[in-house]
Amino acid sequence: RTNALFHLTLELSKAGSLGDIIKTGINELNSQFGVIPEIVLQDGKNNLLEASLMVDKTSDPERVKTIAAWCFQNQQKAGTGTSHFSDSRYSFYPLKGNKQNPGVLLVQHVKPLSGDQCLLWEAFLGQISIALEREFLGEMAQRAKFLHESDRLYKTLFNSISHEFRIPVATIMGASDTLLHESHSEVIRNELFNEIFKASVRLN
Repeated sequence: RTNALFHLTLELSKAGSLGDIIKTGINELNSQFGVIPEIVLQDGKNNLLEASLMVDKTSDPERVKTIAAWCFQNQQKAGTGTSHFSDSRYSFYPLKGNKQNPGVLLVQHVKPLSGDQCLLWEAFLGQISIALEREFLGEMAQRAKFLHESDRLYKTLFNSISHEFRIPVATIMGASDTLLHESHSEVIRNELFNEIFKASVRLN
């Protein structure tokens, strides 16, 4: 069991993305317990990405989504072998993190887990959850940084465009006001008209 956990931890440490962690977790669970589970992540707003559920077509997909959502929201096991939705063919396990719960794992066990197997199963889920949480929080931090940089770029661009508009608009307003409210020679009037025209071209 210790060797199996060490191997799992080693493989998870090599994973470079959420997809890699999920693939590694599924492979290790399959190798150790002979099952092929599904891992459903949340969207960052504490809602499961239910569209990623790939349960077989003979089951009721809506019911599976309902149980998965209940398991995630309540952070309790559900399905086969539990007191919640025990008539389901699947067992649902919440993936618990320290700061963020990454999602839910569901599986159809080939045979019930024994006492020692239950402990090892829980240890496996704990390691997978921690790895998912680490990568999940990392991606959220990157997304937040990207949004911050995008906001800063937007403000810089907006200020630049505003500046480019203000100069010709001010020229047109000033020259127009002068022409409307003051008398000038033909030469000055032509110069003012020329300034209005050049400012209009700049605006265009």
